[in-house]
Amino acid sequence: MELSATGTPRYIGELFATDEIAGRRFSEFIYPGRPEDSEERKELDQFINMIFQNTQTDMDMILSINPLSEKNLQIKTPDGTKEIVVEVNFQRIFSGNQVENVMAIFNDKTDIVQMQAELQQEKERSKSELEHIATLLKIGPDSFVEFEADARSTLEKLKEVLENPDANRNITAYMRDLHSLKGSARYLEFRRIADIAHETESLLLSIRDKVPAQNEDILQQLESRIEELRQELQNIRDMNDKFQSFAQTTPDSDLAETSLRNFLETIEKMIYDIADELGKGVEVEVHNEVSKVPQLAHLRNPIIHLVRNSLDHGIEESIERISLEKSEKAHLSINFAEKDGSIKIEIRDDGRGIDLERVKRKAVDQNLIAPDKEYSEKELIKLLFKPDFSTKSEANQLSGRGVGLDAVYSEVKRLGGKIGVWTRKGSGTRFTITLPMEENP
Repeated sequence: MELSATGTPRYIGELFATDEIAGRRFSEFIYPGRPEDSEERKELDQFINMIFQNTQTDMDMILSINPLSEKNLQIKTPDGTKEIVVEVNFQRIFSGNQVENVMAIFNDKTDIVQMQAELQQEKERSKSELEHIATLLKIGPDSFVEFEADARSTLEKLKEVLENPDANRNITAYMRDLHSLKGSARYLEFRRIADIAHETESLLLSIRDKVPAQNEDILQQLESRIEELRQELQNIRDMNDKFQSFAQTTPDSDLAETSLRNFLETIEKMIYDIADELGKGVEVEVHNEVSKVPQLAHLRNPIIHLVRNSLDHGIEESIERISLEKSEKAHLSINFAEKDGSIKIEIRDDGRGIDLERVKRKAVDQNLIAPDKEYSEKELIKLLFKPDFSTKSEANQLSGRGVGLDAVYSEVKRLGGKIGVWTRKGSGTRFTITLPMEENP
């Protein structure tokens, strides 16, 4: 199909920024000469041939596969390029029983689509703001200040990657901080921050694994994500400042007890939310025998990591549990207790347990251990806390980056505590964190 000069509207020339219209093949006019558009040209040629030749087929049915229905096109202009969105409709012009010509009717939808996108962004921004307000009302202004300090520290570290991407020896540590930020954001229901942090993790992985062809583009994306995180934090900060001016003074002891109670209530809700997201049934049991945990601000992320690990790795889907003659819903418990002058925190599930044979295979694949040597259960479990180690083949929003348990181990050790693991295949897993009663200075 060639374009005819007869009656060619000036509108088309202005839309496509060209006067060279007549005599050109239609697909070449829409996709002018770029090798990467060859498949689109081929698809459009086949569609036009169908209009001409399949005269027995209803036109509405043919138009249902119209490749130019709200199509984004890159147009060359004297000033560079511009993007337009066009919807092209087609009508047959018959001569007897034959289709003599096909009329293409162009509709410029660029402004409409842009307005729709802006409205959608505004809608999402308003929804995000309402979620932020609800969270701030629930957790209180001081909790956000603590979260923001950690988040801004992480962003400052990420800027070092932009300044010197070749010095990637610290990227695993940066990913650990980012993974913690993502966990905290999810726990606090700052979902937009959690989503951006997850995208940023993928970019750091690409830099760490040296994807050379995309490196410049990756760095640009990383810079954009860092700015998005900074702006999102600032938006929440502005709201939080307003709330802080109305906050009431409360005795420290009351604050500590309230903070622990709020933490346990929030993490219980988070467990049910994640379980629903994963399509898994779970019953949560929370026991608390302590009035305050001095290290709670630093323990939040490790506990979140362990809970997410249990839900994603340990607990089976309902149909699998039934086939194993287990209860349809898994049982997940969190216990805070004081024993022998220490605080003990236990996270336990009755899931599938840690597959130590799988751990061994993964460790051999990553050259962490020798394939022909025997290892004890304790030695294999210790591998779970190594940086970059994960038994999952693919990462998702919850796990698979190899930084979750590494972050747990690093923080617990920094607090002067220790972590123990008990597991039995088919019976479940228990993580126990033991900490001194008083926070390290």
